[in-house]
Amino acid sequence: MYESAYGFIKLTNIDCKALDKPFADFQNCRLRVPKRGVIALWLHVKLFQIPVNNVSHDIIITNLILQDEMFNRIPVPAGEYMFKLMVGAYNEWKADVKAYFSIRLNKRER
Repeated sequence: MYESAYGFIKLTNIDCKALDKPFADFQNCRLRVPKRGVIALWLHVKLFQIPVNNVSHDIIITNLILQDEMFNRIPVPAGEYMFKLMVGAYNEWKADVKAYFSIRLNKRER
């Protein structure tokens, strides 16, 4: 049995791989600590072949912070998780992004 995790969310790691570097590459893919106890995602994808599906510039995500409230309606057990995003264009995979995060029932758990 497990308890539903209406708990605390924390990004723990990020892994970005460009699978077609002449098409696009990651200029930045990292986690930062903007303030104590807060982890933010920073991502910058440089597109070399544009436009791509009506996107004609770089893709930039700055200071993305997962809020505990975002997951209140998703009853999942506490634990370690990975969110995987495969990006494709023109019938080929172009990038693989894995974001790792933990869900804790108690904010003091590590």
